[in-house]
Amino acid sequence: MKKIIISLLIVIVLGIGIYAGIYYSQPENAPLMASWAIDIYDHEVMVEDSENVFIGTVESVDGNKKRKSTDIPCTIYQVKVDENIKGELSGVVKLIKEGGYDGRTLFLHDGDKLPEEGKTYMFCTKYSEEEAAHYASAPTSTIEIQDEKHREEMRNTYKAAYEKELTEKIQ
Repeated sequence: MKKIIISLLIVIVLGIGIYAGIYYSQPENAPLMASWAIDIYDHEVMVEDSENVFIGTVESVDGNKKRKSTDIPCTIYQVKVDENIKGELSGVVKLIKEGGYDGRTLFLHDGDKLPEEGKTYMFCTKYSEEEAAHYASAPTSTIEIQDEKHREEMRNTYKAAYEKELTEKIQ
């Protein structure tokens, strides 16, 4: 009888340990709710609303923090500027992307995903004096470049949008 009770206790303790290990090793996801003042799904609007539009490669992910003005978790990156579409950035810039971890919970806007180290993206950003960094907030402010053909398509689309913006400002 003693052996049965000890065996049951061992099975229960192991079960709890396995469950806790699985539960605490997987991050929870929490959506960030936002109401945008612009149409974030229109690349022409995104280009016009951005100070800098560029193709860049994520060199490093430097952690998470909460943005001072919104208390929203953000992820900090070092991004090498490969090509400017709008603006005149060069070298490596500090970029803060809205969305990130707070503890073990990942906060993201619907349809968004965080940029990954080593991958290349089209970035639409504004410079934040407060953060001394380029800031990307909308899900469409960081679009992963899939391959060279996609890069060319993105470059042409966003350059055309910027040229249209310049033409409209002249008129």
